[in-house]
Amino acid sequence: MEYAIHHTGTELKALGVSADIINELSNLHNEFPREFKKVSGDKEAIDRYIEEFRIKTVNLIYTMNPKDRKIY
Repeated sequence: MEYAIHHTGTELKALGVSADIINELSNLHNEFPREFKKVSGDKEAIDRYIEEFRIKTVNLIYTMNPKDRKIY
C-alpha cells in the first residue's frame, strides 16, 4: 500500500501538484483506515466519521490553489 501512495505522489508531483497538497492527500489516505477502525463497531459513529471525513476532504479541495484543483 505504501508503494502505491508513494507512486501516486510521484505522479501528482510530475503533473505539477504542490508538495503541500500531495502531503495533505497522503495524510487523508493514511488517516481514514486508522480512524475508521476506532468507530467500526458503531453504525452511528461510522456515519458521523464518514461525514466528518467527507467535509475534511471537501475543505482540502477548496483550499487548493486553482492549478492543483484542476489537476486533482
